[in-house]
Amino acid sequence: MKKIGISILAILLLGITIGLIYTKNFTEDKNKSLQKMNQIKENNNILKNNIISYNKNKKEITEYLSIYYEEQFIKDYPTIMDLFNKNETIIKEVSQQEKKLNTNCKNQIYRDKEVNNICKTHANTYQKLLEVYQKDIDSFNQTITIYNDNTEEKLNLFQSKYIKNNNLNTKNDVTPDITNTEE
Repeated sequence: MKKIGISILAILLLGITIGLIYTKNFTEDKNKSLQKMNQIKENNNILKNNIISYNKNKKEITEYLSIYYEEQFIKDYPTIMDLFNKNETIIKEVSQQEKKLNTNCKNQIYRDKEVNNICKTHANTYQKLLEVYQKDIDSFNQTITIYNDNTEEKLNLFQSKYIKNNNLNTKNDVTPDITNTEE
């Protein structure tokens, strides 16, 4: 009878220990998952803000280039180059956020629909931004080439260090602005 009581007590203690370990692991996993989801949302907000900044710079560039007079173009050229350099910096920042999103989203499904939507769309948004960026550079450089063909004073083309260093092939038809962001 004593052996049965000790056996039952041992089984109860084992059950309680296993239950506590399971509960502790479950809580830790839940906390890690919540941290990842918060990180995904934060990275996505940074990504959106960078895209909004990119689009503002793009709009400014477009305004400078919409009125093409040779004298004015020479005057605006340094400002336009500065805006392209700012966009280059934005692209680098977006790339960093994209890597973080990729790490947290890879082969994961979360309980939060918003997070799952971010994970499904972030790569496409990033690719579209790179395509738009490449298209903007190509268009600007085409304008420079036309200008250089018609004048003796030659201006430098914009050379993207980011695109060159990452060997990106982004020559696809895309929409002129990135959508899915709010100002």
